[in-house]
Amino acid sequence: MKVLGSGILHNLGVYAPRNVDKYIWCIHGAFDNPSKLNKGQGAVMNMLGHIQRDVTKEEVERFRMQDEVEAMGLHMFSQPGYGVH
Repeated sequence: MKVLGSGILHNLGVYAPRNVDKYIWCIHGAFDNPSKLNKGQGAVMNMLGHIQRDVTKEEVERFRMQDEVEAMGLHMFSQPGYGVH
């Protein structure tokens, strides 16, 4: 990963708080020196730009459909007596 290889950031993490919103992604990084903050932010934004351009509409729709199927399954399992015969 170019962002980590540049030496600007020494830690880069990504998580998605799906309990808040399905399509929110949080990115965080650690700097060894505060003077690298602006360069680090620029490097992360550049990385995100590449990701954005490399994702097709079909991939987005496939993941949206998977989210809908997952939500339906969670709804079914939440119903009292579901699966009991």
